[in-house]
Amino acid sequence: MKKTPRILGAALIPVRDVKAAVIEMRRAREDLGMPAAILPSVTSLGKGYEHEGFFPIYEEASRLNMALAVHGAPSRGLGFDYLDTFIEVHSLEHPLPLIIQLTNMVFQGVFELYPELRVAYLEAGCGWVPFMMDRLDEEYARRGKKWAPRLKHPPSQYITIGSVYASIESEERTLPYVIQIFGEDHIFFASDYPHERSRSEFLSDIPELSAREDISDSAKHKILAENARQFYRLT
Repeated sequence: MKKTPRILGAALIPVRDVKAAVIEMRRAREDLGMPAAILPSVTSLGKGYEHEGFFPIYEEASRLNMALAVHGAPSRGLGFDYLDTFIEVHSLEHPLPLIIQLTNMVFQGVFELYPELRVAYLEAGCGWVPFMMDRLDEEYARRGKKWAPRLKHPPSQYITIGSVYASIESEERTLPYVIQIFGEDHIFFASDYPHERSRSEFLSDIPELSAREDISDSAKHKILAENARQFYRLT
């Protein structure tokens, strides 16, 4: 088997068994050099990632300086069962569970309790992030004292302080607004290669992003390189 430093794996951990997940994280980080572990955005566990049962994962991720990535999973239980076409389901099955998990983790204080934790919410673009910042701040202002007692700051502060990252779609028209509100330091390019599309369809992604005139060169550099290095703590 050939090994190249250009490709790094991310550990798919068994969230149904948190003790085993922690052991696998440790093995992946210390023995295999993997910089991140993956949490499926939808599970059959009947609870979100705010649940205290998952806290050992966050403790170990913080200890190992290991990033966590919340990524798409089957959409059963999200209310899509009555939709008739794949295009309808596929439009919703990535962003909605990410929104659910982010809301859950922010309001229940995961990022307050684990300030060193880095979590990326992947494969739904980034246009939804400013919307959720406003939405969660509004709810917190009205109901936060009762329903989010762990929080010491508005939700948007936890989202922008450096704990939360998101991947972009290179053609997102709202990207300049996301950079303005969410910031240019916590979004990064993700090609999804070689999944679904043919190789030829991927080849234009980076040139088209690089050619955009509504995004600064500084933001382009961070999106295409620096932010991923920072998130995964790559040397």
